[in-house]
Amino acid sequence: MASGARRVFVHYHLFKNAGTSLDRWLRVQFGDGWHAHEGDRSLWPADHVMSYLRLNPEVKLLSSHTALLAPSGWVAAADLEIMPIVFLRHPIDRARSVYEFELHQQADTEGASQAKALSIRAYFEWRLSRSGDRTVRNFQSHRLRFAGMAGADELALALDALQRLPFVGLVESFEASLQRLARLLPAQAFVPPPPARLNRTQVAGSDLPQRLAELRSALGDALFARLVEANRSDLLLHTQLRQSLAESARPGRDTPQGD
Repeated sequence: MASGARRVFVHYHLFKNAGTSLDRWLRVQFGDGWHAHEGDRSLWPADHVMSYLRLNPEVKLLSSHTALLAPSGWVAAADLEIMPIVFLRHPIDRARSVYEFELHQQADTEGASQAKALSIRAYFEWRLSRSGDRTVRNFQSHRLRFAGMAGADELALALDALQRLPFVGLVESFEASLQRLARLLPAQAFVPPPPARLNRTQVAGSDLPQRLAELRSALGDALFARLVEANRSDLLLHTQLRQSLAESARPGRDTPQGD
């Protein structure tokens, strides 16, 4: 960190990646310094994010669905440094959560309208047939690629970003991820994580394998396989993160346990 530079944490709130629960926890940590803001377009360029932060010196933690990661992830300038916070989730479970969220969402968005009008099979067929719709198709790789600097394709860039980012949490290990994140925050009293996540759409008591099996049954083998193939990069990204966290948690390692 440059001497005298102001450090701002940015929560890159990826849709249906436990961001609502994370923001509740972060608001406790940062108080009035926590701010939420979206850019004036669907994707908010990193340099515009920096300009916004310079115009709003009171911001200590920015949460945004639309803010884009910058190349190398960690952005540092003479006057300002961004510390990124990102969470990843199993992409097929995330896709299920997207559908259930839109099914119950009180909004006039196209996704919410289609979820209510269509069966679950028809909804996923609709999503996967739309050119350019990344909602349930390698969504996380698409967003992480902006922080990658090495690689010729999206997956390579996303995997490179995973190595460069100073913190990436795992939704399936939410509380352990918060404990790791707490060690990076400014010195202050640590508030225990909430007992339950907010804005959850999964059935209470169900585990990941059960939820995936239920989704496969609902979609049928062919459509489920199509969804898996559409998320091949995200599945590799998720596996890499899990392996990295497991490696860091081995006895004798200094890195906090994350899985």
